[in-house]
Amino acid sequence: MAERYANDHIHWTPENWQHVFAVDEKVVSSAKDGRNGVWRLKATRYEPENIIPTVYSGRVNRSYWACCSGNGPGSIFEISRRMNMWDYQTILNDSLLPTVLQTYLRDEVIYIVEDNSSVHTSRVVRAWYANQPRLHRLNHSRKSPDLNFCENMWFRMVKKRIPANENSIAILRQQVTYGWQELFDDLPYFKRLTDSMPRRPARGAAPRSRATRASRARTWRRTRGCARRARPCAPGAWRRRAPPAPRRCSARSPAVCRSPRPAAW
Repeated sequence: MAERYANDHIHWTPENWQHVFAVDEKVVSSAKDGRNGVWRLKATRYEPENIIPTVYSGRVNRSYWACCSGNGPGSIFEISRRMNMWDYQTILNDSLLPTVLQTYLRDEVIYIVEDNSSVHTSRVVRAWYANQPRLHRLNHSRKSPDLNFCENMWFRMVKKRIPANENSIAILRQQVTYGWQELFDDLPYFKRLTDSMPRRPARGAAPRSRATRASRARTWRRTRGCARRARPCAPGAWRRRAPPAPRRCSARSPAVCRSPRPAAW
């Protein structure tokens, strides 16, 4: 799915991506559980000055929906964690459609990028898009955040504005509002995002000639659980030959696989 989507849009130019509106949801939380870089000496990893404490008690979070394009940020809307298709249709009708009509005044087709979650592909939402001749939704592949530049916008805003270990919902909402307004002061940033889009499908469509770090990790997780299975043999063969030598698994686990012995050994 991701490779097909990349091959379909590998020839798009930055001018084509200028007519794309990226849509994405984000859960903004005051708990900072991500990885942070720190300059330290060797063998001082667990020193108190090199550790950031994680506080989960009293954390607050809110969910937001937002859209943006190469011309700048669009609109933002606070949503419920359990948003259904009717709620999403209301957001499209009250937030996305007015923003698109205000940004692009000419009668031209505007493409919408969504992550194709269950709400985005529901029957009601598909019917709503069918009644909007100017909006054409791209067949975006799931689990491909690198092909949605709205993810970059969220990362920039949250990393710069959202305070850590904050237990006030009012302050969290205030920081989200301030962070959204600051995006309007850096409109060339969104132009750079759309200019980078032609390179992203090219990376997704390129054949993988070597294992990546993530694929190696998945392979290790899949093979570290050693399956202890005995080789099939004829009845009574256990008494006619010596027990087989231990054979080491091909997995990275140091466990040794031994063929199980029968009860009457």
